[in-house]
Amino acid sequence: SVVIARNKVKRITPTLSSKFILTMANGKTVDVTRTYYYIFKEYFGI
Repeated sequence: SVVIARNKVKRITPTLSSKFILTMANGKTVDVTRTYYYIFKEYFGI
């Protein structure tokens, strides 16, 4: 598990398999898996 600082997310890239790939301000990438996909969408208003 990873805690994400909302203000540090640089880019949100959706995938075809109900996942998101987040690119952080420091250049690292983080996967948002299907388990948290809908919670993440609701929280970010996507």
